[in-house]
Amino acid sequence: MKTHSGRLLTLLTLLHLSNGDTSHQEETLKDQEGAGLCYGVYRQETEALNIGQHWAGAIPAATKHIDLLQVTSPASSFEFRTFDPEGVIFYGDTVWGQDWFMLGLRNGRPEIQVRNTFSPASVSGCKQINDGQWHLVSVRSEANNIVLHVDQAEVFRVWHLSVPLNESTGTILRIAVGGMLANQSNLLVPMNPAMDGCIRSWNWMNQTKNWLTGPPIKQGVSKHCFAHVHGGSFFSGAGMAIFRSKDLEHGVLKDWSLTLEMHIRPVKDTGLIFAVADGSSYDRPILSLRLNGQEYNLQVGSLMETFSTARMPCEESRLALVVTKTRITLGRGDLLIGDANISDHDYQELMEAWHNPPGRLFFGSLPKELEKYDPEPMVFFEGCMRDVMVQGHPLDMDNALFKSDSIWAHSCPQNPPSA
Repeated sequence: MKTHSGRLLTLLTLLHLSNGDTSHQEETLKDQEGAGLCYGVYRQETEALNIGQHWAGAIPAATKHIDLLQVTSPASSFEFRTFDPEGVIFYGDTVWGQDWFMLGLRNGRPEIQVRNTFSPASVSGCKQINDGQWHLVSVRSEANNIVLHVDQAEVFRVWHLSVPLNESTGTILRIAVGGMLANQSNLLVPMNPAMDGCIRSWNWMNQTKNWLTGPPIKQGVSKHCFAHVHGGSFFSGAGMAIFRSKDLEHGVLKDWSLTLEMHIRPVKDTGLIFAVADGSSYDRPILSLRLNGQEYNLQVGSLMETFSTARMPCEESRLALVVTKTRITLGRGDLLIGDANISDHDYQELMEAWHNPPGRLFFGSLPKELEKYDPEPMVFFEGCMRDVMVQGHPLDMDNALFKSDSIWAHSCPQNPPSA
């Protein structure tokens, strides 16, 4: 009965997170243009579209329809920028999904998949382009070939057999950016479709630049593109990410310990950084680490510790938290700022919450079901987390059990370069 109720509560929590996140997200995003305390102003790339509007599934950020009988060019082109190693850049199909094309990234390298009645094909390669720089990407159809150019150099071509267009087979090309219009299970090689990236200067076969559906490119309306970026995950102060401990642990050691490493650059001096809770009962957080001014508040079981640090406002910090059978340590950079004993009861409680059943890890905030057990008022973390490592494994926000759409999974705003 406990397991059943835990699953139900988990489902209700995720429904609450996905449905109740919007208004807070919109209010936060509306304030971002002038309230980036640690980044000056969150300057936007005003003519660019962030194609990473959605995390769950393969929901496109924007779509358009093109009448192929009216096109004057066989090529589409755009500039593209990302730090994300995997995801869908754009998808196109005719005959309402029977013939389709997908351009994406895998391990940072372009990949094309094509499927029709005659010749499914998948090709990937060339250099990695998830370096945070703008790259000119062009896709051209030449007879039975699809040719991909990156920065004006041909990188590969995909041969496929096609049939002439006619009214019976359909002449409408549907285009979607940042997602798919067909089920992602149709992909020839599975891919995580979420893509935190931006496009600009697009030209779809010389047709109109307007979108049929999708967010308008206006300040404060949708998740925008920052003018200057660096790698990391940006929390806007409106949402959280949830992971399962079993996805970050390979085997159980006799002397189990918990390790967390990350670089953080907070916008505000308050907010929950990290927490662990039992994955079945969700009765209370067993561990939490939060920022409170120039202090880090750490709770493990019944133990409550406050570690002070001479952290400068808006300064990036490298944090290292280690919980062993007897001790807890918290490091900031090369300094040890926290060191405390842990009781056997608190250690056992944390270890059991992690393993039996697999626990839940929270970044950025706690769900409302856990807030009532929190000794401090719940404040969402706002700022950048990068190089996050749990149990020695790098954390990819796109692999979360749940991630708020208000989080930029692979990009953080950066101050403009000095003149």
